[in-house]
Amino acid sequence: MSYVNVLRKKRLLENYSDYLQKEIDELKKSVGDTLVELSKVRPSNLETVQQNLFQTEDLLEEFKVLKEANNRALENINIIMSKNYANDN
Repeated sequence: MSYVNVLRKKRLLENYSDYLQKEIDELKKSVGDTLVELSKVRPSNLETVQQNLFQTEDLLEEFKVLKEANNRALENINIIMSKNYANDN
C-alpha cells in the first residue's frame, strides 16, 4: 500500500470518526430529550416511550463500538505510517 493510499485511508477514517462522534452526541441528546418527555407522558404512552428510549440507547452503544473500532484502525494506520517512514529514512 503506497504512502498516498495510507494517507487517504487515514483521512477517511478521521472523517468517519468525526461523523460517529456527532452521531453519539445526537443520540445522547435524544436520550436526554426522551427522559424529559418521559416525565411528561401519560401512563398509556409510557411503554412506547420507554421502548424508543431503549432503542436509542442500543444505537448509542452500537455507535460507540463503531467509533472504538475506527479509532483502533486509525492507530494501526499511524503505526504503518511510522514504520514506512522509518524504513524510508
